[in-house]
Amino acid sequence: MNAGPAIPIWFTAPLAMIVLLILAGHLTALRSAAHDLPVSRVRIRAVNNVVLMILTPMLVFAFSVATPGGPRVFALTWFVCIGLLFISLVLAGIDMVNSYRIARSARAELREELVRARSAIAEMQRERYAAQTMRPTSPDDEQPELRLTDKHEERNRDD
Repeated sequence: MNAGPAIPIWFTAPLAMIVLLILAGHLTALRSAAHDLPVSRVRIRAVNNVVLMILTPMLVFAFSVATPGGPRVFALTWFVCIGLLFISLVLAGIDMVNSYRIARSARAELREELVRARSAIAEMQRERYAAQTMRPTSPDDEQPELRLTDKHEERNRDD
């Protein structure tokens, strides 16, 4: 019994072209946003995108061209598809770990910045408190009394 392909090529090929256009658009957007993202994140995602671009036509071939009637081509095609899918999953895991690493280092930088800011605030508060608590201690250090009107002088003369 010679079985035919699992899915007709007229169905899989247009879907694969749409998927390839989406992947190409994602890769282009990733390259244009590379200045805003960490380099390691861009590299990992670009490699994963290329792996998926290779996997897409391989899946079309596996579903629509390779048949169990040609066992060697059929098995090899499916092994390549499974291998590429595994590589894509590993790259996704690496991207996840890399994102965690980036977030952890950003959190540490933020924590250091907060410590510096708190130290600066505490220093300013100490300086402000020291300036407020400095009072003249001897009569010579006292500042002269301001006389704003003549009435003040008249009151002093009457006493």
